Amino acid sequence: MRVLLTTTSYQDTPGDHHALLESQGFDIHRERGPLPESRMLELAGDFDAFLCGDDEITKAVLDKALPRLKVISLAFGMEVHGMDLYWPEAFAKDHPVTRHETIESLIAQVDVLSLHANLSESTKHLVRAGRIALAKKGLLVINTSRAELVHMPDMIAALDAGTVGGYATDVLDEEPPPADHPLLKHPKALITPHIGSRTYESVPRQAMRATLNLVNYLSGAADVIQANKF
Repeated sequence: MRVLLTTTSYQDTPGDHHALLESQGFDIHRERGPLPESRMLELAGDFDAFLCGDDEITKAVLDKALPRLKVISLAFGMEVHGMDLYWPEAFAKDHPVTRHETIESLIAQVDVLSLHANLSESTKHLVRAGRIALAKKGLLVINTSRAELVHMPDMIAALDAGTVGGYATDVLDEEPPPADHPLLKHPKALITPHIGSRTYESVPRQAMRATLNLVNYLSGAADVIQANKF
């Protein structure tokens, strides 16, 4: 069993995950990621599993990695809807993802809206009052992209009114935020730093969870999070 290990936080963080991985008898190839697509294409096809971070795992990489690669992750068992100018038809069909042509159509159908877009003139204030009014009551909004994708006064008003049930973000319109920023103490808002996941406690847990997913999936054990067979 050959494993490609590229994530540097995994490799550099002390913890029990190292001993667990070594105890499996895997042939482990280590590189310092994130790796570009060109390097991933050189490596793909020679490994049964990836323990990776921000490497460019593109469709071309996955195509070359198959059929040897054993695992790919899915999104929490949810019914997934999406909107993007660049639409991967084959991927959406295989997994399946419902495509929307407009943000208005998308926001009216979902219970959780997660934003993944760059900031431009066309995406600024993508989420604003008129579109929030189309949403199901209690919509949950997650913004880990750019603060200005959301019109902040409209979001605060929607939280106050209960139209939006919760707003989670690691980006704010003022950074660092002033002490009286209305979201900091809002009961329906969850605010973290942009690197909020990188605590002394969480990084070893993330590494151990990744290792358990790999080991348990390959051994047929049930304790696996978001793993499915190709």
